[in-house]
Amino acid sequence: PHPASKTADIEVGKPRVASDETGVVPPESNIMEVGGKWTVRLENEGATINPLTLIQTGENVMGMGTLNEQNTKLQVSAKGSVSSNAMYLDIWTIVSEYGNKIDKHIELELLNLDRGISGSYEISSDEELIGKGNATASRSGA
Repeated sequence: PHPASKTADIEVGKPRVASDETGVVPPESNIMEVGGKWTVRLENEGATINPLTLIQTGENVMGMGTLNEQNTKLQVSAKGSVSSNAMYLDIWTIVSEYGNKIDKHIELELLNLDRGISGSYEISSDEELIGKGNATASRSGA
């Protein structure tokens, strides 16, 4: 015997509400959108990370870019998190056996303020602090 169908319980004249129309705002909706291409200036270093391409999934951010210092260009990877008004990134130079041997780590904390996105950074090499200062970030052209 076939089990009884449950379709008889549906109220035919009443519209069903889709889960995204319930008026409940998902918590990530107030998170700053940071996906895309950026230029980050490390002001005391005279260096930029440009371009820095970020991919965002909710509060998590990851990306790749180029650290430009004087006459040196180093590939970097980034990962971090974002909130409603702040972005925290850990950026590492990509060290390889036959390529770059310069090991640098940049901790970046940026706040979204009325006058733009700015904050501070600390840069270290081989776990030794070698610089810190102010940082600013701006979106690059599409």
